[in-house]
Amino acid sequence: MLRRTSRTALGAGLLVLAFACGGGGSSSPAPAPAAPSVPTSLAAAGSLRNIRLTWTASTGAGLTGYNVYRSTDGSSFAKLNPAPVAATLYDDAIASPAGDGVVYHYQVTAVGALESAASARVKALHGTRIPASSSSGFTTLVAGSPYVAEGSVVINGGDLVVDTGTALYVPDGASIDVEQGNGITAGRLYVKGLMRVLAASSAPATFTSHRAGGALANDEGFHLFFDGAVNFNPADGSGTLVQNANLQNLKSVTPGGGVTIRNCAPKLAHCKLTGNSATGTVYILFTQGCGALVQNCLFTKVAPSVNADLRATGFKLSFNRFRGGYYAFYVGDATLAGFNLGQVDSNDFDGTKEAGIFLPPGSATVQIGGNYWNGGTGTPPIPAETPSYATIHYQFSSALTSAPAGAGPNW
Repeated sequence: MLRRTSRTALGAGLLVLAFACGGGGSSSPAPAPAAPSVPTSLAAAGSLRNIRLTWTASTGAGLTGYNVYRSTDGSSFAKLNPAPVAATLYDDAIASPAGDGVVYHYQVTAVGALESAASARVKALHGTRIPASSSSGFTTLVAGSPYVAEGSVVINGGDLVVDTGTALYVPDGASIDVEQGNGITAGRLYVKGLMRVLAASSAPATFTSHRAGGALANDEGFHLFFDGAVNFNPADGSGTLVQNANLQNLKSVTPGGGVTIRNCAPKLAHCKLTGNSATGTVYILFTQGCGALVQNCLFTKVAPSVNADLRATGFKLSFNRFRGGYYAFYVGDATLAGFNLGQVDSNDFDGTKEAGIFLPPGSATVQIGGNYWNGGTGTPPIPAETPSYATIHYQFSSALTSAPAGAGPNW
């Protein structure tokens, strides 16, 4: 009896031990750690030397803060903060001039036991914002540079002047609307410093004009004037650049209008330029000291005009389309040859219009071979001029028999 009792007690003890160790039953595993919810409503607001980020707070147990990531290419992101950010706000200090004109991309994550997925991305530039509306023109100042034209900017009663020693950046989808004026003291986008249009072809920038209290009349609009602007540098892509832009309502040449490029070498590429003139008397004027690069643009009711000797400059006009200007091509002073063979080539000109020359007192040959004259008979007609024009002629050598591939914008 004693032996049997001992066995029973031993069995009961083992059973109790088994239950105590988890045997003979099951229990729920501890829940896996979860990440906080993804931050939402991320927004970026740029100012001079700073970009402020704000977002809506995440939820979830164990939230300890946020990580902020930045990229300059929208692809490779690096974390900015050494420790989680407690607030739903972050100020990113931007160095100048190193960060001038740089489009910064941002995303934010929430941090807890795990890190959440990244928020939607935003982008911004640092710089002083040009006011949405100015009543008596606007001039950039060195102390406030660089400037950014963001969203819609309307200039009334004067010029928008990008002054010497300052910079203006124009991002995706921005619009600058200058009240029409005489084109000499008002109604100009007057670039004496650096202007860069950073818009993509999917979100082109717009430059246009308006009349106070009513619609623009024929020949009214704005004058885009580059005068001593920062030169474009083909080696590194720096300098004044207008790309992927609609330039509408360009003013007639009387007394000052269209586009004028003097004593500088900006680059215009993949733009659409339209004159507000029924007769097409709007010009893109290449004058003294012009070394502009103008490529892959569409000109409607805008004629090209050269009135200075540009042979020793980097001036180049190529792969553009011109339609509806008063002239197919215009030389304002043919006492000098104007440009070398090859500086104006591979363009699709409007061959239905005349190639004009204005009152030259001497003689020269205008070298304009290697272009296509759309709608013409191989070359544009030359107007019957007075005897003083008799020794002046255009050289249309190697005229193209079809439009050059790739002429005009890519959008």
